[in-house]
Amino acid sequence: MKIEKEYYCDNCGKKLELYGQVYTHIGNEQLYCSPTCLVNYECSAFRTLDEAKKYLVQRGYKNAMNEKIPCTECEKELKANQPVFKDLDDYIYCSPECLLLYSYSYKETLNDVLTEIDKYGI
Repeated sequence: MKIEKEYYCDNCGKKLELYGQVYTHIGNEQLYCSPTCLVNYECSAFRTLDEAKKYLVQRGYKNAMNEKIPCTECEKELKANQPVFKDLDDYIYCSPECLLLYSYSYKETLNDVLTEIDKYGI
C-alpha cells in the first residue's frame, strides 16, 4: 500500500513507520506508537474506587456510590480503596492492562490499519 501522507502518534507525535507496530482505538480513530501513549492519551486514573464513583455521580450516574462496580474486562470486584482506571466512555478497570484488553485493538503494522481503513471505509 502506498502511503499518501505521513502518520504520527496521537499522543507523543512520533512519526509512525508503515511496517512498525501501532496501537489503535476501536474504529481506528486514533493511532499510537505504544501502549503507554495509548493509555496516557485515553485513560484517567483515580487513587481510589470511591474517587471514581464520585466522578461518575458528577457525570450523571446517580446510583454509582451505592453500586458494586466490577472491572469491565476481568469482572474482578473492585475494592473501595484500590486505584482504578477509566476510559473515555467512563468504563472502570482494575488496571491499565485490562483497559487495553477491553477498549483497544492491536494491529501489527500501520500498513494493516491503513488497509483495514481503506477496505471497510472506517
